[in-house]
Amino acid sequence: VSTPEVLPTADNEYVSYTLTDQMSMLDDKLQLILGLRYQDMNVDSTSHSRNYTTDVITSTNTKYSEDKVSPSVGIVVKPFGDNLSLYSNYAEGLVAGSTVSNTADANYGKTFAPLQTKQYEIGAKYLTGSWLHTLAAYQIEKPSTLTTSYATPVNGYTQITTDGGETKSKGVEYGFSGNLTEDLSLLGSMAYIDAEYTKGSTSTTDISGNTIYGVPDFTASLGLDYAVPVIDGLNVNARANYVSEQYLDSLNTYKLPDYTILDVGARYKTKLGGVNTTFLANVDNVTNKKYWKGVFNSYYATVGGARTYKLGVTFDF
Repeated sequence: VSTPEVLPTADNEYVSYTLTDQMSMLDDKLQLILGLRYQDMNVDSTSHSRNYTTDVITSTNTKYSEDKVSPSVGIVVKPFGDNLSLYSNYAEGLVAGSTVSNTADANYGKTFAPLQTKQYEIGAKYLTGSWLHTLAAYQIEKPSTLTTSYATPVNGYTQITTDGGETKSKGVEYGFSGNLTEDLSLLGSMAYIDAEYTKGSTSTTDISGNTIYGVPDFTASLGLDYAVPVIDGLNVNARANYVSEQYLDSLNTYKLPDYTILDVGARYKTKLGGVNTTFLANVDNVTNKKYWKGVFNSYYATVGGARTYKLGVTFDF
């Protein structure tokens, strides 16, 4: 019987520094925000596989050090006063590369260098009375991996994974908050996202044009907060969150069903010994809905949390 061993898989170090500057012109009706972000990624990743016949462990190590200075730029325009803001921004960044985990892959155990992302966004914010409305549209471009099969095995390998893939996500988000009455406030949001593999493949199939797994195309939330007038400092709240269907795999063969989760809670603000104190009580997933919360690694889904009770207290010294 083989004995278990604890082996290190990663010793990574990530360093990031950001420098931004904001310039205002025309009585703050025009604002320009410039930024630079320095990222340094030092990766030491090791994959292990064990032959249970010979009880031999094979380790594959990948080391690299990558750094990059990424720009960001944003512009804010207030054409009709402070109540309406129009903005646009662009940013670049680095995300850590993935590791090939299939032992039949010619690049098994390889951890790819960091991938450079690009994000574009335009939006607006409008304030009228107690109501704040936000609307934004964005696009994120990100390199990814793709896998290609060999017509005949090469040195025992049947496929090879490279970092030549691409993904693109386009979305629209709307959010709002405000007071329905003096004691009752409302907040909510809606988001639509179109996330697809613009260039990608599995070992046997071209998945270009498929939806990225684990990304629901629509989400929404709606919350109410009520200040109980007869008890000063007491608020009760409720919030509903909706998540639409999402694919479980990159081939778009299997789907996880949509779900709606209801949370309720209360908070009470008072003073204890002259210290501002807040008592919190929440029940998450009050209906004990059974659902799949998310997807990772393709074909793997996590179970959503059951009904959960939470109590807490905070002190503001």
